[in-house]
Amino acid sequence: MKMNKKIVKTGILMLMIWMLLMVLPSMGKHAQAAGTAGAYVVDDAGLLTDAEKETLQVQMQEISRQYDCEIAVVTVNSYDQSNITAFADDTSDQNDFGYGKSDGGILFAISMGDQKWAISTYGTAISTFTDAGQKYITDRVVSKLSDGDYSDAFTQFATLCDKFLKQDQVGDPYDVGNMPRRDVTVLAVLVCIMIGCATAAVPIWIMVSDLKTVHFDDSAEGYENKNTIKMSVKEDRFLRHLVTRTPRPKDSDSSGGSSVHTSSSGSSHGGSSGSF
Repeated sequence: MKMNKKIVKTGILMLMIWMLLMVLPSMGKHAQAAGTAGAYVVDDAGLLTDAEKETLQVQMQEISRQYDCEIAVVTVNSYDQSNITAFADDTSDQNDFGYGKSDGGILFAISMGDQKWAISTYGTAISTFTDAGQKYITDRVVSKLSDGDYSDAFTQFATLCDKFLKQDQVGDPYDVGNMPRRDVTVLAVLVCIMIGCATAAVPIWIMVSDLKTVHFDDSAEGYENKNTIKMSVKEDRFLRHLVTRTPRPKDSDSSGGSSVHTSSSGSSHGGSSGSF
């Protein structure tokens, strides 16, 4: 009888352990949705110092928590996939990418071996970061990669993600015809005023320097124009009329929005790629 009780207790204990192992993964996912951001920085290419990596990690975690959208940066020297886009998508899928109830995320991957970069968006981030929006971001980030300013490039990427996510919250994502306006600084305003004053002063000074002193003349002869031409006949003749019409070119990018593709695992992703 005691042996049977021992077997029952052992069985119950094993069942509890098994149930705990089954629940832990979902608990981890729930904890992430509740506020423990899964944003990460994987620098396998060794482009950042420990301090730069830690600072970037904190910045991305704060943004992820605030907007329920995971932000990640991955750097490698090489990859096994056929192209950088496939690598970015697989990295996203294999690491259970996505954050919050909306399960959204944006991943920026670069490969030093072939000097390629790719953005992979997932979930709600697909509509937040449109094709035009991604181009706006990469135009300001990729140039820094080319110059070797990796920390500055990734920080700029995170900062722009913050700006785009904030805009998406008001229900009007950045897209064609609706892009962030460049911030105008006080210095820029002062420089523009100085350039305008200088531009206006030069022609005025030239005109003033060309003026001659005017004197009063008592005789009418001084005001007489002796070389006046007198025309007795004035006639305008209309010869021909020619009108040329040229079709107005259509803007192929006017539609905006996000293009979507399917990864090797069957997940839908938005994104873009290029070289630096």
